[in-house]
Amino acid sequence: LSHSFCRHVVERGAPLVVRDAREHPLVCGNPAIRDLGVVAYLGVPLVVDDDHDRPVGVLCAIDGTPRDWTDDDVETLRTLARTVAAEIALRL
Repeated sequence: LSHSFCRHVVERGAPLVVRDAREHPLVCGNPAIRDLGVVAYLGVPLVVDDDHDRPVGVLCAIDGTPRDWTDDDVETLRTLARTVAAEIALRL
């Protein structure tokens, strides 16, 4: 988990929008910036069962340059996450 931005999404149970990780106080010290070239990050929780608050994972997008994520970007990723979560639920 040393390189994980996603763990913050799981812990918060809410999306994490990072324009530039090198400047974001929550992740600026994360080694993924240096080792993997992660600069921009958008992650949303994967919630399989609405009765439980804790996500089972995260669906995320990254970019190697700063990115101004739009509300549409967040909603698109949320829609994709709901689709993924529905597929996971079918297999449980």
